[in-house]
Amino acid sequence: MSTNQKRYRKGTSDGGKFAPDANAESTVILDDNVQPTATKSDRVMAELSAGVRGLTESGKWQAYLDTQSKFHSYSFGNAVLIGIQNPDATRVAGFNKWKELGRQVRKGEHGASILAPIIRTKKDESGDKDKDHKYVAGFTTATVFDVRQTDGEPLPEIAPLLTGVAPEGQFQSLTEVAGGFGFSVERRELTGGVNGYCSPSEKLIVVESRNDEVQQVKTLAHELGHALLHEEGNDLPRDHKEIEAESVAYVVSQALGINSGDYSFGYLTSWGHGDPEAVEKQLKSSGQRIQKASHQIIEQFGKVPVNV
Repeated sequence: MSTNQKRYRKGTSDGGKFAPDANAESTVILDDNVQPTATKSDRVMAELSAGVRGLTESGKWQAYLDTQSKFHSYSFGNAVLIGIQNPDATRVAGFNKWKELGRQVRKGEHGASILAPIIRTKKDESGDKDKDHKYVAGFTTATVFDVRQTDGEPLPEIAPLLTGVAPEGQFQSLTEVAGGFGFSVERRELTGGVNGYCSPSEKLIVVESRNDEVQQVKTLAHELGHALLHEEGNDLPRDHKEIEAESVAYVVSQALGINSGDYSFGYLTSWGHGDPEAVEKQLKSSGQRIQKASHQIIEQFGKVPVNV
């Protein structure tokens, strides 16, 4: 940061680690004297609402839900087993289920073993099949494979990762901004499809290093949104926090010349449970907070010397 840059008032917090572009409580108190430029911010917020509505009305959201319904909902125990055997797994299914989805498990791939129930049927003495009783007679093992172990038809995505390079020096400059807010930033290889997280107790933001640079910049902006808006003990519902943080990321990205709409619209739709009116209502309710946080990040970004 430049030597004449303003100092920030910091709060205190001790929280845990939070995951992907999603869940990061934070510690920094907003400066009430910082006001965003209303006209431009209002336009960008309107673009967010329109983008979410367009996605839900295009059929992409329904296609995504239809595909998601075909993935088995695994028990806690099986989720642990999958995580131990394949920490990077994101979407898993059995061999035949992948074939139904138009994908084929690659030859030589080793799947994760899980427990599968053995279902038997006890016939009713009356002979009425409707009165037959199904029960779990025991368990056997089954094998599941992650999507990255398969080839074939692409699965519907509502929040595809951004690809490409960001304007030179942007990630480093946002890192400097985070430092002004009291947070250090690291790039690491994360597991489970996580794009980033923030640990308030460690004053640390971590970003997935294998994503393209433009996605890393967007993720860092998202986590900075959490850092500014969500102090420890904040009682906002999780979906409200995610909508606020991603909205900040979208506004900041736009200001930096990055169009994050392909990712942000789907992310907001997901956390809005596919209801564009609910997302729009939340954006209006949180609009001033989102604008103020976005403006504070953008303002400080402009004060960071660019060394390229």
